[in-house]
Amino acid sequence: MGKFNAEFKEALLKKVFTRNSNVSISEIAIEANITPKTLYSWIRKSKGMVTVMKNDNYKAKEKFEYCLEYFNLSENQKGIFLRSNGFYSYQLDAWKEEFINSNSKQQINDLSKIIKKR
Repeated sequence: MGKFNAEFKEALLKKVFTRNSNVSISEIAIEANITPKTLYSWIRKSKGMVTVMKNDNYKAKEKFEYCLEYFNLSENQKGIFLRSNGFYSYQLDAWKEEFINSNSKQQINDLSKIIKKR
């Protein structure tokens, strides 16, 4: 097997960490045409990030602040931001979608006002 790019690894790790309990890690690996041993290796190497992904217990205000900061950065700065905070881009994309699709547009306005006062 050749080298895999970071996006491929990130997508598979996301699939592993957000999978239903009836889907095994081996099944995900086989579906992606890699060995389960390789996928388990990637999981072990990403342990620092697993905590952030599994314990997404951030308050709405914190998520909003991270999104404001992240989405105002250049592409190069975004990579640095993600690594330094232990996030994946898809997490911030999901949070952004939560805010966009939330029924409470007032909540977004309130959060914006709070953050601007800082």
